[in-house]
Amino acid sequence: MIGRWVRAFVDFVLPPACTICKCPGTVLCSECAATVTWVFGPVCDRCGRITEQPVTACWSCRQKPSTLSQIRAAVWFEGAVPELIHSLKYQGGFALANLLGRYMSEAWPTWAEPIDFIVPVPLHPEREKKRGYNQSARLAQVLSSHVNHPWNEQAIRRTRFTRPQVGLSAKERQSNLHGAFTADPALVAGQHILLLDDVYTTGSTLREVAQAALAAGARRVSGYCLARAK
Repeated sequence: MIGRWVRAFVDFVLPPACTICKCPGTVLCSECAATVTWVFGPVCDRCGRITEQPVTACWSCRQKPSTLSQIRAAVWFEGAVPELIHSLKYQGGFALANLLGRYMSEAWPTWAEPIDFIVPVPLHPEREKKRGYNQSARLAQVLSSHVNHPWNEQAIRRTRFTRPQVGLSAKERQSNLHGAFTADPALVAGQHILLLDDVYTTGSTLREVAQAALAAGARRVSGYCLARAK
């Protein structure tokens, strides 16, 4: 009750404005929300890549099987989405986690994996301290509350500091993250884990985290991202 009154007072003193166009009233106005496009259509059952018709494994997955059993995303990384994610990650746009996490929960029923728990892709402690939070953990918390699956950010840790992935090639991304994650066998052994991240580009981050989980005894690892780059 007190929390609602505090939020109401803050909204009165500092009314929200659209993250994209700055129109007052909400963190994302209806016009800017209309630029968000959902990932629809036939997809590869493993990697989530758009295909002409549903397939168990696309050509790419047959050539190079992934450590992840399945990968999905809620929306495309276009329209308002890149700026929303940038604001959430780098500009303290905490309120956006509720909106974007809700997008993930709305898309969840289209594949609804029978998972045991959700694990947000971890940040290195130094980077999380500098940023003040892990945006993937905030999304995981919101998704968890909507889909009734627990989440745990202690199951997998980032044990090696790495440079940002932005601007790196697919090969460089994989090399940059190699051996950067460690999973706790006591928490992941025998479990089907859903890794959660904000953006899927080449999949290198998810694959490395999945490898750490499998090495610690996880039964199966799937991935779910807010947005996917085309």
